[in-house]
Amino acid sequence: MRWRSQVEPVWRQSEQFKRVEYARVELRSARVLTKRSEWPEDYRWVLDLYLESEESEGVRSLYTPRFIVASRAQKRMLLTAVGTDGWRLSVKPWLDRTVGA
Repeated sequence: MRWRSQVEPVWRQSEQFKRVEYARVELRSARVLTKRSEWPEDYRWVLDLYLESEESEGVRSLYTPRFIVASRAQKRMLLTAVGTDGWRLSVKPWLDRTVGA
Protein backbone atom coordinates (compact mmCIF):
# COMPACT_ATOMS: atom_id res chain seq x y z
CA MET A 1 0.00 0.00 0.00
CA ARG A 2 1.42 3.35 -1.01
CA TRP A 3 1.07 6.37 1.28
CA ARG A 4 0.77 9.17 -1.27
CA SER A 5 -1.53 7.45 -3.77
CA GLN A 6 -3.68 5.22 -1.55
CA VAL A 7 -3.57 6.09 2.13
CA GLU A 8 -3.10 9.85 2.34
CA PRO A 9 -5.99 10.81 0.02
CA VAL A 10 -8.46 8.73 2.04
CA TRP A 11 -7.18 10.09 5.37
CA ARG A 12 -7.39 13.69 4.09
CA GLN A 13 -11.13 13.17 3.59
CA SER A 14 -11.65 11.96 7.17
CA GLU A 15 -13.03 13.81 10.18
CA GLN A 16 -9.78 12.99 11.98
CA PHE A 17 -7.78 14.96 9.42
CA LYS A 18 -9.87 18.04 10.18
CA ARG A 19 -8.86 17.82 13.86
CA VAL A 20 -5.09 17.89 13.39
CA GLU A 21 -2.55 20.26 11.90
CA TYR A 22 -0.89 18.40 9.04
CA ALA A 23 2.06 19.41 6.93
CA ARG A 24 3.75 17.37 4.26
CA VAL A 25 7.39 18.34 3.79
CA GLU A 26 8.75 17.06 0.50
CA LEU A 27 12.49 17.07 0.11
CA ARG A 28 14.71 16.53 -2.92
CA SER A 29 16.21 13.52 -1.19
CA ALA A 30 16.10 11.81 2.19
CA ARG A 31 19.74 12.79 2.48
CA VAL A 32 18.77 16.46 2.96
CA LEU A 33 16.25 15.65 5.69
CA THR A 34 18.51 17.14 8.35
CA LYS A 35 19.13 20.45 6.56
CA ARG A 36 17.08 23.22 8.18
CA SER A 37 17.17 25.24 4.97
CA GLU A 38 15.18 22.50 3.21
CA TRP A 39 12.28 22.73 5.67
CA PRO A 40 9.50 25.32 5.68
CA GLU A 41 10.43 27.94 8.26
CA ASP A 42 7.24 27.34 10.23
CA TYR A 43 8.15 23.66 10.78
CA ARG A 44 11.85 23.85 11.53
CA TRP A 45 11.08 23.45 15.22
CA VAL A 46 9.81 19.93 14.37
CA LEU A 47 13.08 19.14 12.63
CA ASP A 48 15.02 20.42 15.65
CA LEU A 49 13.08 18.06 17.93
CA TYR A 50 13.60 15.18 15.53
CA LEU A 51 17.34 15.80 15.33
CA GLU A 52 17.57 15.69 19.13
CA SER A 53 16.02 12.20 19.12
CA GLU A 54 17.56 8.78 18.55
CA GLU A 55 15.21 8.34 15.57
CA SER A 56 17.43 10.67 13.53
CA GLU A 57 20.40 8.31 13.74
CA GLY A 58 21.40 5.36 11.59
CA VAL A 59 20.10 3.94 8.34
CA ARG A 60 16.47 4.17 9.50
CA SER A 61 16.84 7.92 9.29
CA LEU A 62 16.83 7.64 5.48
CA TYR A 63 13.52 5.73 5.18
CA THR A 64 10.49 7.42 3.66
CA PRO A 65 7.76 8.34 4.11
CA ARG A 66 8.61 9.61 7.57
CA PHE A 67 5.93 10.61 10.06
CA ILE A 68 6.79 13.00 12.86
CA VAL A 69 3.96 13.74 15.27
CA ALA A 70 4.70 16.79 17.40
CA SER A 71 2.82 19.14 19.67
CA ARG A 72 3.17 22.79 18.72
CA ALA A 73 1.69 23.86 22.08
CA GLN A 74 4.09 21.68 24.09
CA LYS A 75 7.00 22.01 21.66
CA ARG A 76 7.74 18.31 21.89
CA MET A 77 7.88 15.30 19.64
CA LEU A 78 5.21 12.74 20.45
CA LEU A 79 5.82 9.96 17.93
CA THR A 80 7.85 9.08 14.86
CA ALA A 81 7.40 6.28 12.37
CA VAL A 82 8.56 5.37 8.89
CA GLY A 83 6.84 3.78 5.94
CA THR A 84 3.23 2.98 5.32
CA ASP A 85 3.46 0.23 7.92
CA GLY A 86 4.62 2.86 10.42
CA TRP A 87 1.49 4.83 9.62
CA ARG A 88 -0.77 1.79 9.86
CA LEU A 89 0.76 0.23 12.97
CA SER A 90 1.83 3.31 14.96
CA VAL A 91 0.62 6.72 13.81
CA LYS A 92 -2.98 5.93 12.87
CA PRO A 93 -3.75 3.96 16.06
CA TRP A 94 -2.14 6.74 18.12
CA LEU A 95 -4.24 9.38 16.38
CA ASP A 96 -7.37 7.23 16.83
CA ARG A 97 -6.74 7.09 20.59
CA THR A 98 -5.65 10.70 20.93
CA VAL A 99 -7.97 12.74 18.68
CA GLY A 100 -10.59 10.13 17.80
CA ALA A 101 -11.17 8.07 14.68
